[in-house]
Amino acid sequence: MESEEEIEFFGFVPVTLVAELQGEVEAILKNGVEQLSALDRRKVHRVSGTLLESFRRNYFIFSNFVLRNILRFPASFRLERKASDVVVTVDLQSITNDLVSVLEEEDYYEAEVQRQREIIEIERYRLESYRSLLEYSKPVVGLVGSIGKACKELEDVVRLYNKMCMSSSADDEDYNALLEYREVRSSLAKKERDDLLAIASEEVLAMMSECVEK
Repeated sequence: MESEEEIEFFGFVPVTLVAELQGEVEAILKNGVEQLSALDRRKVHRVSGTLLESFRRNYFIFSNFVLRNILRFPASFRLERKASDVVVTVDLQSITNDLVSVLEEEDYYEAEVQRQREIIEIERYRLESYRSLLEYSKPVVGLVGSIGKACKELEDVVRLYNKMCMSSSADDEDYNALLEYREVRSSLAKKERDDLLAIASEEVLAMMSECVEK
C-alpha cells in the first residue's frame, strides 16, 4: 500500500530509485578500475574491493538521508484517494452462495418447464387421437346398431325355424315363407358386416362397440 502511495505522489518508488542508483554507480566504479592497465589483475581486484567498500559505506549514509529528508511526503500532504474513496466491505462468499442458489433454481425451473411441455405434447397427441377416433366412429355407430338388430332378428328366425321343424303341423307355404325371410335377413346382415369391414378391421370395430356400450 505504501509503495502505491509513493508512486501516486512521486511517480516512482524512492527505495527502488536509491537501490538502482547504487547499482549504476558501482558498475561505473568497477569498469573504471578494470580499465587501469598499469595495474595487474590482483591489484585491480584489491583496489576494486576497497573502493566499493568505501562507496557502499558512504552511500548507505547518503541513501538514509535522502529517504528521510528529501524523498518523503510533506507534512500537509493527504492523498486524494484517501480523502475521497469510500471503503466498502463486501461479503463475497455470501454473494457467491446466493448466485449459486439462483443458478440452481433457474436450472430446476427450466427442467420443470421442459417436462410440462412434454406432458402437454403427449396430451395434445392423445386428444387428436380421440378426435380422429370419434370422427371415424360416427358412420360405424349406425352400422353397429343395424348389425345388432339383424343378429337379434336372425336369432328369432332360428328359434322359430327350429320350433317349426319340431312341429309337424306346419304347412309347406309357411315353411317356405320362413326360409325366404331367413335368407333375406342373412343377406342384409352379411352386407352390413362387409360394409363395416370396409371401414375398419374387426379389432377396431370391437373396440368401438365397447366404447358405444359404455
